[in-house]
This record gives sequence, C-alpha cells and structure tokens, in this order.
Amino acid sequence: MRSLRDAFGDVVRGEEGTLFEARVNEIQELGADEMFSKRLIALRFLDQHLEILGIAREAETDPIATGHAFYQASEAFEIPWLRRRSFASAGDDPWELRAAQVLSDDLAKAHRRIVTRMLACHQGAGGEGTDYVGFVRPSDLGLFRDIVEELKAEESVGLAALSVAARELAAVADGMFEKPGPSDLR
Repeated sequence: MRSLRDAFGDVVRGEEGTLFEARVNEIQELGADEMFSKRLIALRFLDQHLEILGIAREAETDPIATGHAFYQASEAFEIPWLRRRSFASAGDDPWELRAAQVLSDDLAKAHRRIVTRMLACHQGAGGEGTDYVGFVRPSDLGLFRDIVEELKAEESVGLAALSVAARELAAVADGMFEKPGPSDLR
C-alpha cells in the first residue's frame, strides 16, 4: 500500500486527479511540505486504494500498474460522473436512494472487470508501457462515450437513463472477456 500511496500523484488522473491536486495545493498553501501534503490527501482516496489493491491481489499485478489501469478506465468511461449523477438523480426517496446505490455498485463491478481485463491484455502483450485503455476496443469505447455524451446533453438525467449506461458498461466489460483476436490486442 505504501508504494501506491507514495506514487499516487503520478497514478491518479481524470476528475480524481484534479481533485487530488487541488487538495494538495490547499494543504501546501497552509505551509505543509509537498510529500506530507500528497500523503495526507491520498488518504481521502483510501476506498479507491483498497479497491486497487484488491484488484492487484486478484490479478496478481503490481499495485501501481493496477492503479494506472484503474484510473485510465475511470477517466475513459467517466465512472465518477456516472456515480455522482446516479446519487443526484435519486433525490430523497428511499427507494430511489437504494436504486442509486445498486447502480453505483453495478458501475463499480463493471469498472473492476474492465480493469482486470485491461491488465490481462497488457500482460499478454508483453506488459510494456502504461497504456491500458488501448486494450479496449475503440468501437466499444466510442459507443459508450456516445451514450455518456447523450446523457450529458440532457437537462435532467434520471435513474432509468443511468441504468442503461450502467448496463452498457457491463456489456463492454463482458465483451472484453471474449477471446480477443490479434487485432484486438493492438
């Protein structure tokens, strides 16, 4: 866990990376040194650290490599935005809040499966570099991004629309487990 925590600033990206940097800068403005600030703010992401370490253990991969894959998938598939929208769409209704939690769990499961498959493809291709999203079929990624853009264009996004997006993300994850052809590995 220490190696992931210490390298976290180089691993995290997307919305989480922006948030991490903003919080580190806030702490530094108060007089804390850079390393202390990064280690302290990395604790805010403890749940993600634990998820990354769980995936790394399961996939038998390096935690830092797993972190790169985790955040690349998170950014490419806009997982934080989808999770945020699902809870924002729920309002105060207890059943809608439950539905939002189930939806968030489904997104997390699909995210985990995508990361695991990206890591397996990366290892199968020789394990060089830190590009993991490149192992997602461009057509799958493009279709999913189109769905997210359509959701973002809506004035109000409900749980039904977000459920469709979660289902499509799960379909991408499931499709990645099909035996890849030579062109699928680059």
